[in-house]
Amino acid sequence: MFLRRLFGRLFRGNEWTGAKGKTDFRMTVAPDGTISAECHGCGGPMRVQEERDRIWFICDSCGKQAYYSTEDAARDRWHASRSGEAVTADLFFYDELPDNVRPPW
Repeated sequence: MFLRRLFGRLFRGNEWTGAKGKTDFRMTVAPDGTISAECHGCGGPMRVQEERDRIWFICDSCGKQAYYSTEDAARDRWHASRSGEAVTADLFFYDELPDNVRPPW
């Protein structure tokens, strides 16, 4: 329960992250390490693709995209496997990606 409150504070937007407003999608890390995501806009599943240093999320319906650090995902996988419960994070899409960041598709 502690982890849910901690991760809820980190990812739902508050004084720690500075993020405010409605989130765009929810990432779920299952206890077996599987990562999935669901778009809040259309309610559909998102495509997830792992690279060496990033995990990419794209909503085929909306066409929006985001990425997540594999280091953060490793932490989430550790917590999910340790607790035996899924770890969820509500995240945001990127309006624009930095010039040095290219999606794999």
